[in-house]
Amino acid sequence: MNPEYSLSEIISFSWKKTREILLPFRFRHWLKILLVIWFAGQGIHSGSIPSGNVPNTAPERSQQQVMDTFQTDDEQTLKADENAEMSDAESPMLEEVRGLLQKAKPFLLFLIPLIIFLWFFVTWLGARLNFVFLDLMTKKEISIRQSFREQKQTGNSYFLWLIGFFAALLFCLLLFFGAGVLARQNAFLIFAIVVLGAGSILTAAVLSICISDFVLPLMYQDRIPTLKAIGLFFSYRPRIKQIALYLGVKLLLGIVAMVAVVIVSLIIGLLAGIVSFLVVMVGLGLVAMIPFLKPGLFVVGLGFAVLAFIVVFISIGMLTLPAPIFMKAFALNFLIRFCPGYHLLGFPCKDESSTPFQ
Repeated sequence: MNPEYSLSEIISFSWKKTREILLPFRFRHWLKILLVIWFAGQGIHSGSIPSGNVPNTAPERSQQQVMDTFQTDDEQTLKADENAEMSDAESPMLEEVRGLLQKAKPFLLFLIPLIIFLWFFVTWLGARLNFVFLDLMTKKEISIRQSFREQKQTGNSYFLWLIGFFAALLFCLLLFFGAGVLARQNAFLIFAIVVLGAGSILTAAVLSICISDFVLPLMYQDRIPTLKAIGLFFSYRPRIKQIALYLGVKLLLGIVAMVAVVIVSLIIGLLAGIVSFLVVMVGLGLVAMIPFLKPGLFVVGLGFAVLAFIVVFISIGMLTLPAPIFMKAFALNFLIRFCPGYHLLGFPCKDESSTPFQ
């Protein structure tokens, strides 16, 4: 039986490891961790099914048909003339839109493959960097380049799994959308399809969290492919109650972390706004006194705006960096409630047969 670790123990040890990873403060070390977290997609992180008005389409259409039956011949003729006039007015606009689309066709033929390529590249990079992030969590110092090479096998396995996962999810969504279009006249079927679709998305979200938080550490420690790690995780027979508990606690901690991030972002944004306002006022004063400096000051101001954006973005990331580190430490420490022996952060063992991972 798995030894029970209290939430207070897990949270306390997670905070302790967060301090050990981040302290003492070194700008280069923090920046390295921050960039890995950003590109791995491990920051503080929704999907929804647009309800639309599909169930109401049939009642509205039948009501309009009833109204049409009470119209006189003159009214119907007048309505037909109005529709014809509207069609004539819309024709030039439609022709203009078609012309723009025709002109943009070569650009779209280039843009769409580029977007697809970038999506594959970012997904591949994020999959590999997830394991580099685990390296950063479990070791005091690492070389990003060396860790990136060492995690090639596990990273590529996770990347292929992600492609299959997204393809299956997209197929299910298209299936539900097609079923909804075919059943648009039946409100009950529409409701059932929406419920099933929402349930599928929720299930996919829970599965994705379990893979990211629990399966990836198994892959990292045992150097095994994704499907084998998924089978290993479920071989421990994780209880739904424990998964629900983890998701609930993670949601609460995520809300607290998000509030902190919002507060920090507002403070930094306010300070940046004040500084930017003062710089703009100085620039306007210089332009008023020396008009020929206007083009040069415009270039300087544009460069200052870009630099200020980068500084604000990195500053917010730096000040809120403990939040994603703590959330990942909490996930790694909670893993021992499912899989004893996988103490990636050296959590103190209650069972002597369980050996912490070194």
